[in-house]
Amino acid sequence: MSGLVIEIEHGVDDGDSLCGICSECAQVAIGELLDHVRWKNYRVMVNRKLVKGRPEPRPWPCTGGNPQSPPARSRSPVLDSRRKAAAPAETPAPPAARSFSAWQPSKFKYPRRGAFEVNVYDESTGACTVLFSKYKEHRIPKHNNDIWHSLVACLMLWCMEHSASDVLNKLGEFCHKHRTYVNLRQILDRDKAKSSLGEQLAEALDDLEAAVATGNPVRIREKLTLPFGVRSAEGAKAEERMHDLKAVLEKVRVAVAKIDKGYVKLGLEEFEPLIQDINAIGLQTPEVEDAFRKFQSHRSKGAETSRQNATMSSLVAIDGSPHAPRPGGAPMSLASIAEEVLKKGRMTLEERLMAQDEFKALREEIQQLRHEKDQALNVARSAKAQAEEERSARAAAEEELAALIAAEASARAAADRSAGDLAAAQEEANRRTAEATAAVAAAEAAQRDSREEA
Repeated sequence: MSGLVIEIEHGVDDGDSLCGICSECAQVAIGELLDHVRWKNYRVMVNRKLVKGRPEPRPWPCTGGNPQSPPARSRSPVLDSRRKAAAPAETPAPPAARSFSAWQPSKFKYPRRGAFEVNVYDESTGACTVLFSKYKEHRIPKHNNDIWHSLVACLMLWCMEHSASDVLNKLGEFCHKHRTYVNLRQILDRDKAKSSLGEQLAEALDDLEAAVATGNPVRIREKLTLPFGVRSAEGAKAEERMHDLKAVLEKVRVAVAKIDKGYVKLGLEEFEPLIQDINAIGLQTPEVEDAFRKFQSHRSKGAETSRQNATMSSLVAIDGSPHAPRPGGAPMSLASIAEEVLKKGRMTLEERLMAQDEFKALREEIQQLRHEKDQALNVARSAKAQAEEERSARAAAEEELAALIAAEASARAAADRSAGDLAAAQEEANRRTAEATAAVAAAEAAQRDSREEA
């Protein structure tokens, strides 16, 4: 693991006592996180002085203001002018009595007055990450999560760059235990190397965002758990949206149950105000689609009945006579009344069937789009797997080629050695032949000499 240097800067003036307490709390929080992930190689420096040991745990100070600081004076010009008028005139001190250090600039610029800042440095790369800055947040830390949030993000980025899955698992356990959330999308954008761990987290986060876009709480629940137990801000928002969708879905189920039990009017009255909530929150489940069909069916039936009753009441006379006057003054027969009522009923039924056909076509189109999306994802995954196979096959071929080249080199060396041995053997044979020839010649000469002597 890389060495880490934790630097804490806090003011040391009389009004900076809260910053000193925050420094001790920050040391405890950082030590707790690094001990959980078993990160031993780190040092803590407070105001450029190395700190040995760890302070005792204590609660974070109250953020309602420093009780030691004097109350702020009003900035009203009227009140200020009245105070100046009521205050006695101050006699200026002689030049010799004035303190030179009162207006002389301070020689010590570190630590800064009223400052509280926590930085972490990576000794291997020299990179610096700001964990908390009072000048940026305009407040002092309130909780350990103010320190843990940035430190966990820094450690996660290190795990991605070094493929340290064991440390990433421990970070996930720590975040789950202390309910610490990180902005995973920002961390993945900072992962320039695009490591394998980062790709796993990015793929899981993309699936979660796609599930959130569907508006189905069941799919969100399936994709809610990220790899290595990481808790992200995107996951928290998805969980909150899942609970909102479940709440609306439960109300829809109650209204549909009442309709199924025969309390149609009561169920319709409860379901009608839910339509706006469903459209606003984007709830899309098969149960909601079935509920919409039932609602449209019962509402169309009620509207058709009301329309027929209104038509009959407008056409039939008040005294029960079937000959109600037409707009032109001529009375209508019962046959014409029945024909007009049936005609209006048939038109309403045709309109309802057309609406149902349009809804079915739209639903089939949505299913087709989802199917095409799944096919595209499958094609992308298969292409990725094929590229991995080709990469592995190419590496194996390169290794085999290197082995063949090495074997050829060794064979050539062996052939060279064999040629050298053959030449040496030939020279030895020639030498022995020459020696044998010389011996034969000497023997013949000795035989001649013996013959001559005889």
